[in-house]
Amino acid sequence: MSLSKTHRATLERHLKAHAKDIADLRATRASLEKQAEQRKAGRWSDPNPKPGRGTAVLADQCRVLDQQIERHLALIELGRDERVLHALSELVDHPELVAEAARDPRGYAKARGIKLPVTMQLDLGHVDGHPHLSVVNYDRLAPLSLVWDREGFRLIR
Repeated sequence: MSLSKTHRATLERHLKAHAKDIADLRATRASLEKQAEQRKAGRWSDPNPKPGRGTAVLADQCRVLDQQIERHLALIELGRDERVLHALSELVDHPELVAEAARDPRGYAKARGIKLPVTMQLDLGHVDGHPHLSVVNYDRLAPLSLVWDREGFRLIR
């Protein structure tokens, strides 16, 4: 059995939020890149340039934005990985696996060919007889906290 349409829809909402973040980051990057080009050409858009906004700083900011984009893309890829969806479906279909997987969620994922970011922590258990997974990504460039349970995926605020 695969994940329900409701579960997939709640996951897709989160993946679309990451896609929006990527679009926003790319727009910011393009603006910074334009500023850097203008400064290199001697055209300043700011008549009172702020300290620390030279081309080297703008280039560093672009590199950080590139890293953030990469991390968000990786999270989208993970969320769309059929192996992840199959592993979650397996926990729904075979609740007896939850206790085993809860002892080593990363090992459970790895055994199913799922590569998780090193910054990601998983906690798995049962709540009211249903699998309950908490996912926290401690990556400062793409932090994430969500829960997957019988209602689907939702952010932890």
